[in-house]
Amino acid sequence: MFETMTKQNKQVDIYLNHMKINKLRLANRTKYLIVNLENFKTTDELLDKIGYELENGTDIIQINEIPNNAQKTIIIGKKIRELCSIYNVLLIIKSRIDIAQIIEADGIFLEKNDIPIHNAKELVNETMIFGTKSNTKNEINEAITNNFDYIITKENTNIASISYFYLDNINIF
Repeated sequence: MFETMTKQNKQVDIYLNHMKINKLRLANRTKYLIVNLENFKTTDELLDKIGYELENGTDIIQINEIPNNAQKTIIIGKKIRELCSIYNVLLIIKSRIDIAQIIEADGIFLEKNDIPIHNAKELVNETMIFGTKSNTKNEINEAITNNFDYIITKENTNIASISYFYLDNINIF
C-alpha cells in the first residue's frame, strides 16, 4: 500500500512540475496569431505572411487545419514548425492531436466539442500545452478546473492560476 501511495505521489509531483513548466513557457508571451491555412492560395504566400508576423514579435502561432486535407496541413505545419523553432515561438494546433504530434507542436487548442482534455492528455507527452476558449466566468473556472494551461477570452479577469490571451489582442488571418 505504501509503495502504491509513493508511486501516486510521484505522479502528482511530475504532473504539478509540468504545469509549472507550461506556465513558464507561456509567461511573457502576449502576441497570439491564429492562422486559417485555407485562406491562402499558395504556401509561399502563407509562409511570407507568417515570417513577417514572426519578425514583428508574434509569440504564439495557432494553425487551423485545411478542412478534409490532413496531408497538406501536415506538410505546411512542418514548415511553420521550422519557422517557429528559429524564432522561439510556440506552435499550437487547433483540435487535431494527431497532427500536433506529427509536426511536434508545442500545444493543442481544444474547442468545447473536441476530445475532452483528460482524454487528450492521455495521448500526448506531459509537456504539451493545452488551451481553450472561454467567454464567461463560469467557462473560465471550468477551464481552470480542467487544468488547461491557457485560455482565449473576451472576459477581463485576473486569476493567477491560468494564462490569458484576450480576443482584442489576437490577430487572425
